[in-house]
Amino acid sequence: MLDKIKSGLNEHEEILFELKPNKKRYKKNNKFIALVFSLFPMFIIVGLLKVTEADVSVNGESISDFNIFMYKLIIFLAVSLISFLIIRMIVGISRILNYRNIFYVITTQRVIRSSGVITNQITNRDYTNIGDIKLFRSILDKKTETGTLLILTKGEEATINMSIANIDNPELVYNKLKEVALDVKSDIYYPNENRN
Repeated sequence: MLDKIKSGLNEHEEILFELKPNKKRYKKNNKFIALVFSLFPMFIIVGLLKVTEADVSVNGESISDFNIFMYKLIIFLAVSLISFLIIRMIVGISRILNYRNIFYVITTQRVIRSSGVITNQITNRDYTNIGDIKLFRSILDKKTETGTLLILTKGEEATINMSIANIDNPELVYNKLKEVALDVKSDIYYPNENRN
């Protein structure tokens, strides 16, 4: 895929960075996604475990409200844990497959992102369309020395975002992107003889 991206570059376009997400950091994102999606089965189970007003008994002995509560709690926790593990496994496999196809290429004229598991999607943003570039680093990013760049572009309808996620040396890439974007915009708004 990287070869296809390189073959589509302009004649005077130079590659500044060829990036992939940090593998360890990219894998760690699936825990949160799995936790969020595992909440849905929990609410379904809570609805199914409603006990009627009728007297519940086993072998002729009435079961106390506390035991019914504990029974519900055990089922609730078991289903939550199982759904969390299944969803984490599915999300993890899809992220591993996607990791092979995700690339970021930063050139002197644009930023290119390639990703996808079954289909491949290539997105690019010319520097002339970039409104702002933001650097985001969470606590986990600081620990793994990675970061995410968020590229904001202004369109006719709305702001469109493109992220360069979980990359190593994010400050270096951020500073270079800001510098090149400023240079390109300066050449357009204030043309000079050095412009290609």
